[in-house]
Amino acid sequence: MAPHLPAGISAEAIQAELEKIFASKLFLQSKRLARFLRFTVEGSIKGQADKLKEYVLGVEVFDREPSFDPRIDSIVRVEARRLRSRIETYYEGEGADDPILIQFRKGSYVPAFVPRKASRAERVPPGAPAVEGKRIAVLNFKDLSPNKDQEYFCDGITEELIHALTKVPGLRVVAPSSVFQFKGKAQDVRKLGRQLNIDALLEGSVRKSADTVRITAQLVYASTGYNLWSETYQRKMKDVFGIQEEISRSIVDALRIQLAGEHQAPLVRRTSRNFEAYHFYLQGRYHWKKLTEQGLQKAVECFEAALAQDRDYAQACAGSSYAYSLAGFYGAFNPKKLIPKAKAAALAAVELDDTLPEAHAALGLARFLAWDWVEAERELVRSRELDPGYATARNWYALLLACRGRSNDALAELERAYESDPVSLITNTEAGWIQYLMRHYDLAIEQYGRTLELDPNFYLAHWGLGLAYEAKSMFDKAASALEMSRALSQGMLRLAGALGHCLALLGKEPECQKLLEELKELSRKRFVSQYEPALIYAGLGDKERALKCLTAARADGDPWL
Repeated sequence: MAPHLPAGISAEAIQAELEKIFASKLFLQSKRLARFLRFTVEGSIKGQADKLKEYVLGVEVFDREPSFDPRIDSIVRVEARRLRSRIETYYEGEGADDPILIQFRKGSYVPAFVPRKASRAERVPPGAPAVEGKRIAVLNFKDLSPNKDQEYFCDGITEELIHALTKVPGLRVVAPSSVFQFKGKAQDVRKLGRQLNIDALLEGSVRKSADTVRITAQLVYASTGYNLWSETYQRKMKDVFGIQEEISRSIVDALRIQLAGEHQAPLVRRTSRNFEAYHFYLQGRYHWKKLTEQGLQKAVECFEAALAQDRDYAQACAGSSYAYSLAGFYGAFNPKKLIPKAKAAALAAVELDDTLPEAHAALGLARFLAWDWVEAERELVRSRELDPGYATARNWYALLLACRGRSNDALAELERAYESDPVSLITNTEAGWIQYLMRHYDLAIEQYGRTLELDPNFYLAHWGLGLAYEAKSMFDKAASALEMSRALSQGMLRLAGALGHCLALLGKEPECQKLLEELKELSRKRFVSQYEPALIYAGLGDKERALKCLTAARADGDPWL
């Protein structure tokens, strides 16, 4: 028996378990993960656990060059998460009765070898009485209304419950942007539990008929699918605020009993008491998340409508600020007009509720886009302090750090965002964008590829992929990715410049001229940032016109400069 191995477990038994894993369906087609697993396990068996560091793994397992810098290239951390999830899946399926468990604790590349203490039947007794874990996901509530017109209300309830649960001490809650990736898709509870690394999940439905709403919620144990708790609420729609309070408190009370012990602090945040304002606010958030020009324009309208009903609605002020900022950022409106509005709305939100994380994040974003980077950082840090799990603030802060040349800090910030937002398309896309800004184009392409594995139709990932391909002079692939992005984005104008620049480098001048004419014609009807034709002219080598357009874009305060 090797002294560095656990008592009762031999090197031969571990090696036999390793070969059994490699023979499973999960690992037969995963050569890179199998190589990762073999290197770490055999290194531990030989007593070389102290050598299982990120740099060594990057060079020996993933064939990185000796100049490999783990602070810049996150390949080992990303693959470690995949390996941990794959092994957990194996032990809940083909390896459910294996006598030895090979496990990786979070933050460590040294495997632990644990003897199985019970058979599968003994491990899952009938009734599965309670969840003892500390990580939960709240899935999107389903709209079962006859008219299917309550999707925005369902999303609002989902987010409010997530926010409430984040206040429970010791309980970690998956961020909305990760769980929203599974919206409308049939999911196997156990598979989802492994993918999100959770102990329990909360799901439910909403059914509205005339002025009555019926809401059902249930708590499920992720590893077994056992239903631990459920409740149904039926109320008049005009009592929406009472419904929100009762559902949140009832569910959170049940979860406290099951998950996190007693805690008396208030969990449900104060919101508007105006029924119409609240619904406009939820609709604004619903449209904002589409990240299309049409969605952002509609979001601006909805938030403005909410504030017309209730001027003291802090969350609506913050939401309005976000919508203004993003509409300017993505070119839906003139940023010179919108960014000041965004700043004013965010300041109003902070004044109304200085403890609201969204308010400080919105102010940070508005100042970031206005190039006031010092004050932007202060506000984003404050938002993060108020809610460490608020991934939106962390994402913008990471981008701010990258723009200020603090790339390693930016990557570290994204690593923390991954903890609460593991499959967020935005977080994964931003990781690629930061690698692009650092001119690590191969790493950016790898990261965008992983993002598109999560959702092949996410236009922002295709956009970044196209830019990375262009930077490597892979112009055909770049043009294909950018064209795909533009189609998926429903024709967002921000993509016209990037596509035109790439087409110019391919020597396709007629296509470039056509894009320039389209932009010129559109500018007679709506705002068109001159940053877009500037990119096309630059690609064509027309420096004079490019500089003229850039000067106009600067006068409009275009945040992309």
